[in-house]
Amino acid sequence: MKYAIIGSGKIGTALARTFAHKNSEVAIANSRGPATLASLTKELGPSVIPQSLQDAHEADVIFLAVSFSAHKAVAKQFERGTVERQNRCRSSNAFTLLRKS
Repeated sequence: MKYAIIGSGKIGTALARTFAHKNSEVAIANSRGPATLASLTKELGPSVIPQSLQDAHEADVIFLAVSFSAHKAVAKQFERGTVERQNRCRSSNAFTLLRKS
């Protein structure tokens, strides 16, 4: 089974770190491209592989670790009709800030 993480912020990096700790192969992708992930993947080791968003989309299981507002932009980059064969896990949360009166 192939795994991919889309998003390289705090949540995506924590997921990648967990895969690396278990020496399980996982792809990681972000909107800026695989070259921007070089230092992270070097730090985490050979089981974390930088990929483009399109390549990451080929995984059997995708962890979507992007900000809540970025979901639609990420989804638009994928072909319609191909997501039915995959398992997806959304790992982002919506936060509400309360103002003090």
